[in-house]
Amino acid sequence: MPEPMSLLPEDPVEVGPYRLEGRLGSGGQGVVYTGRGPGGVLVAVKLLHSHLIADDAARIRFLREVQTAKRVAPFCTAQLLDSGFVGARPYIVSEYVHGPSLQDSVRESGPRGAAALQRLAINTATALAAIHAAGVVHRDFKPGNVLLGPDGPVVIDFGIAKALDVSQSVASSQPIGSPAYMAPEQIADEDVGPAADLFAWAATMYYAATGRRAFPGDSIPAALHSVLNSEPDLGGVDGRLRRLLEECLAKDQTRRPTAAQVVERLRALPTPTWQAAADGPVGGAFAGHSTNGHVATQEALAGRPARRRMFAVASASAAMIVAAGVGIGVYALAPATAQRQAALAPATSVPPSAPASTPSPAPTAYELLATTRPGKATTGPAQASPVKTPRKSATPTRDQDSTPGTSPTTPTRKPRTTPKPTASRSPASKSTTGPPSSPKPSLQPSTGTVTWNDVGAYCKAQGHTMTYGASWATLKCADGTEVTVSAVCAWKYPGYANAVGVPPEQAWYPSATCNLS
Repeated sequence: MPEPMSLLPEDPVEVGPYRLEGRLGSGGQGVVYTGRGPGGVLVAVKLLHSHLIADDAARIRFLREVQTAKRVAPFCTAQLLDSGFVGARPYIVSEYVHGPSLQDSVRESGPRGAAALQRLAINTATALAAIHAAGVVHRDFKPGNVLLGPDGPVVIDFGIAKALDVSQSVASSQPIGSPAYMAPEQIADEDVGPAADLFAWAATMYYAATGRRAFPGDSIPAALHSVLNSEPDLGGVDGRLRRLLEECLAKDQTRRPTAAQVVERLRALPTPTWQAAADGPVGGAFAGHSTNGHVATQEALAGRPARRRMFAVASASAAMIVAAGVGIGVYALAPATAQRQAALAPATSVPPSAPASTPSPAPTAYELLATTRPGKATTGPAQASPVKTPRKSATPTRDQDSTPGTSPTTPTRKPRTTPKPTASRSPASKSTTGPPSSPKPSLQPSTGTVTWNDVGAYCKAQGHTMTYGASWATLKCADGTEVTVSAVCAWKYPGYANAVGVPPEQAWYPSATCNLS
């Protein structure tokens, strides 16, 4: 893929506080540029056409909807950073993702293989679950709005269609997305909800698996007619994946599963089991449709280690999908088996103390936590319980076999000869800021763990609604307050104010270690 093009003479030099550096592409909504903010961070700036905002009411709606989209947890999504106006023209600033779109990748390199398709499906469904948990509907999910970044697939442009109120643009021959990926209710100008995104997701996954459209057509009217009146052509995809795609492509939106249910079912599938046929040319109707997404070099996709990280990144990020202040719920996913993670993660991600040949017992599927109703959300982690082991020594020792990737959430310990706490850790030293649901155990552990959920609960206990950051190296609360692993450890284990948090070697691991002695 080519690097961003040079700015044209008619292009602005600056958009708001962002200095433009190159042009990424243009389309019906506007022009996308690369730019840098005041801090020098590379961003994508989408300068929209002035006719999309017709009056003051439209300006207010645009800013309100973009503000709502900013609440989406930045996991498997390109976070919206800023928005505003330059004269009469609105603009949106988002995180820059270095990598080609799924559409361009399939067109140039062919369909995704079985394992790559599974990672793509899990990451993108996780992104939709995060988007929907924030009360946002994408409305324009398609191969051109999925970028294959160095850390895995990333979904872009969510919420923009509603912000611009262009849902009726099909009638004006300017569809907001490729017609082959629009749900029937979207074409018919009916109420559009999260189910429309699942329809588009299934059509996109079929394109990724085969390079063909589930609803072919030689023109826009033909494609629209196919979506409304024909059953999808899913030739080349079999088994449970086909059944899942068929459910998502149901004409009746009430029959489609939710994004969270799709993630749960994808996690339960063996890895890999999907067979995608690549027979037939990549192309057909709308194959030449240009996207307005970010583009970058093909090398970002070609690196095999980066592609093998996709599954593990989704495993860590899905656990932190938290609805922001609207009581929609909390979605959390836990690893299926240590063996599966070791098989799909890079070779360097398996700690020496936890060889892949002897995985610890674990559930056989990813577990979706129940949706939390307003007012029912917890403010702390589940109560920790010490694990009893046979007495071997009167001297307490640390568990040297504990690793960030395999340690359980509850603390492990070597027992003392007496259940009484030592003078250095008397009950009087118990912290008053810890979670009420995590009382200090009567026998003190030497190590413990904290998970992504613990970090989210810690931020919520401090008065925030969610965390910001996709790895242990970039933990922040919603207002930008930095969070350290040690602070979360001290909060989770009251009485251990001097707890030392040890981030995992791999930043996307689902847990970190707490040294409590």
